[in-house]
Amino acid sequence: MSLLGYARFYAIDLMRGTKVLEIIDELQSEQYKSCQELQSISDEKYARLLKHTIKYVPFYNQYNSEEKFPILTKDLIRHNVEQLKSLVYRGKLEAKSTGGSTGLPLKYFTTTKAQSFMWAGIIHSWKVVGYELGDRVAFIAGTAIAKKNFKHDVFYSLMNIEIYSAFDLREKAVHSYLKDIKKKKIKLIYGYPTAINIIANYLNKNPEIRSPSLKGIVVTSEVLEEKHRLNIQKAFQVPVRNQYGCNEAAVSAFECEHGNVHLINTATKIDIDGEGNLLASNLVNEGFVLINYTTGDKIKINQIDSCPCKRGYPIISDILGRTVDIIVDQEGKIFHSAFFSYLFRQDPLVEQFQIQYNEDEIELHVKVIEELPYQILYEKYINKVKEHLKFKKYSLYINEPFLLSSNAKHRYVIDKRLNK
Repeated sequence: MSLLGYARFYAIDLMRGTKVLEIIDELQSEQYKSCQELQSISDEKYARLLKHTIKYVPFYNQYNSEEKFPILTKDLIRHNVEQLKSLVYRGKLEAKSTGGSTGLPLKYFTTTKAQSFMWAGIIHSWKVVGYELGDRVAFIAGTAIAKKNFKHDVFYSLMNIEIYSAFDLREKAVHSYLKDIKKKKIKLIYGYPTAINIIANYLNKNPEIRSPSLKGIVVTSEVLEEKHRLNIQKAFQVPVRNQYGCNEAAVSAFECEHGNVHLINTATKIDIDGEGNLLASNLVNEGFVLINYTTGDKIKINQIDSCPCKRGYPIISDILGRTVDIIVDQEGKIFHSAFFSYLFRQDPLVEQFQIQYNEDEIELHVKVIEELPYQILYEKYINKVKEHLKFKKYSLYINEPFLLSSNAKHRYVIDKRLNK
């Protein structure tokens, strides 16, 4: 770790009131404790949280015991936002929103401690592939229409992060990304595996722009398909590791050098129901308390094996989360579907959406909770899509039935092209 790198993160903690450096050190130290020791730490934190919750959190103090707590769904949270806040928490509560790639975005509140852990967990996953504090990092993610302001610019500058949009993955854009990554001697790439895989396809055909400075790649937000991992490793010739998180529940997991995904269980208590659904209790957010929260993901925990890396954190044997599709327009422009999550995120009237497209037409299917004139919605959303994607026909359907997958789950992007 360089002194300059440490100074960058010290400045971030000072500016934002966080303790990222402190928690990074804690994770580095505790990870090699035995699984029994780590579970004991988790249990003790959960016991303290329960005592605090029943006494000071209105939503929960109507119940006499943990056994009577309901399974906390996103809808329950939406209808009980104020009741989930601690009456005695005196720190800052910052409003956040999930990305909505697996459903309607969820608004919740986070604390400085929880934010510190989130970044510490991410950075911990980077360290597995050789990252050192201060190394230059490339983010390949959905930022084209995400909130951007001076505060964010300063933060990314101190983090030494370069942003490359996953919304535009045309060859021209990909070529410029790769040239810039090489020129700026990027040490780590962090982002969506589907987007990075498309970049890898181009790099495999143009290996001369491969960067020799790159140490590794960490992917997040989507399930990493093994074929994509192999393709990305072939293209960039560096290790590719998985990072899994659910920020509102303090779920953070990282893939170690031996290919096992370890859950940092000192920040969250998890349970798996009979159908494999992940229920999580956030142990680092005492301001906005989530217990037995349904994350929307399915995972499997390996109850038997230990890992050669000697880390004591539990091993996730399988992450059965949802992948995020891409949209390809007539000109071959490839857009990450996170574009539409961001597009609808700020509109409280939009309850659900689905994108269907083929070679000639893109259809936006939108379910709204309040009827609005068709023309208003058309101008608001179709015109925005026209700015970014080229099709012969653009259609908007309001409150009509969605197409379902064979298992009745909702799909957010449906590719109807004949020649995929």
